[in-house]
Amino acid sequence: MQLSEAFEYGVRLIISLLFTLYMVARTDFKYALLFLFLLVLFSYFSKLANDKMQVYRRERYEI
Repeated sequence: MQLSEAFEYGVRLIISLLFTLYMVARTDFKYALLFLFLLVLFSYFSKLANDKMQVYRRERYEI
């Protein structure tokens, strides 16, 4: 993992935790958990897509 990816992941995590705390304070707890679960899924799939894209670029430019 490069430094920029780690920084982006850390910023995304901090923002999501702050927003989750805000949602817990404003609304019901289940909505905050749902948002956190969806954010984790989105983060996982975006990292997976980024890894696939890096492999594709590496294979494409090695030829």
